[in-house]
Amino acid sequence: MRVARAASAVLAAVVVCGITPGGAAAQTLPQAANLAALAAYPDFYVDRTVVVRGQLHALDGRLSLEDGQGHRVATVWKSQARPDSTADVTGVLRDLGRMKEDDPRLSGYDLTPFVGAGGQEWPRPGQVFVFAAARFVPAEAGASTTATIRSLVLDGSRVDGRQVTVVGQFAGRNLFGDLPRSPGLGRWDFVIRSAGAAIWVSGMQPRGRDFDFDPDTRIDSNRWLQVSGTVHEQHGLMVIEATKLALSKADATTPAVAQAKAIPPAAPPAVLFTVPVEGETDVATTVVVRIQLSRTLDRASLVNHVGVGYVPPAGGQMVGIKSIADLEDRDDAPGGAVAVLRIRFAQPLERFRRVRVELLEGIKAPDGQPLKPFQLTFTVGGALP
Repeated sequence: MRVARAASAVLAAVVVCGITPGGAAAQTLPQAANLAALAAYPDFYVDRTVVVRGQLHALDGRLSLEDGQGHRVATVWKSQARPDSTADVTGVLRDLGRMKEDDPRLSGYDLTPFVGAGGQEWPRPGQVFVFAAARFVPAEAGASTTATIRSLVLDGSRVDGRQVTVVGQFAGRNLFGDLPRSPGLGRWDFVIRSAGAAIWVSGMQPRGRDFDFDPDTRIDSNRWLQVSGTVHEQHGLMVIEATKLALSKADATTPAVAQAKAIPPAAPPAVLFTVPVEGETDVATTVVVRIQLSRTLDRASLVNHVGVGYVPPAGGQMVGIKSIADLEDRDDAPGGAVAVLRIRFAQPLERFRRVRVELLEGIKAPDGQPLKPFQLTFTVGGALP
């Protein structure tokens, strides 16, 4: 299995836009995100229809969509017209490495600045991401006096520190896969959602007068909460540090069609790259194997589903190696990874032996999406620890 390497992973989020009149109302609302989220969690947003807020800028002859807070994605603009105001751009994030060069969805757009001139090798999965946009609507001027979950997500770090009160449908501990990961701020972190947008709530247990919600089951997911607190942005994740919770009715700003339409499930977790890499030789006898993942995993699903052993000669049986696997959620992992699975060995590995690490069927994300079975094989070198 080919594993993408951190050194070669390049996030080139390319926006391919067309203009739609602002008065043309959509039948359903695309999932709200922001540029910081697309940059931090590209694997999560691949093949999802999303809307982000930003403004086009030109730098050294190239366009970019920027949010004014230091986040930007490179832009390919098909039309000669160039909108000069902040806009809400709807599109689908594509991973070019998972598509063919002649894919009709890429037809008519100059991707040369991101994939090289003709004849060069097409990018591998996870190297180049393309945000292909289909709709452009000028954003409303000025900040809304009444915050909604959707407006907070679209504005991202522009509203960091703002005191807000919003209404959202309880979604537990990200039980519907609305968001790429947990902020990890406390044991009671939970999600509320409305109008095609979702936001984390932290700092308070979801209980109060006449309600006591379980964040680990969907039994309360038809209930609505009013949440007051301070909003923060953390690497694209929007979080409300709650100071008050109360039961509420459904948000009146949520169109009925949008409430009825389920948000598409999150992409399954995937291995992005490993250290050591597949086939590496002369690996230290004291190595700690690190497997970078696109999403965090359900820790309970790792039990009895991680195998490590020495690869035998042809016809022999693998010899198990005592090891300990631990999972850590990371905001600063390279290559878009959001979690790292570390495998430590009880004692130094035997020299000149081939070692195989297997992630077996049954490992899954917290929302139940399965991790595809994975193998990593490397050879231990001759140096003593």
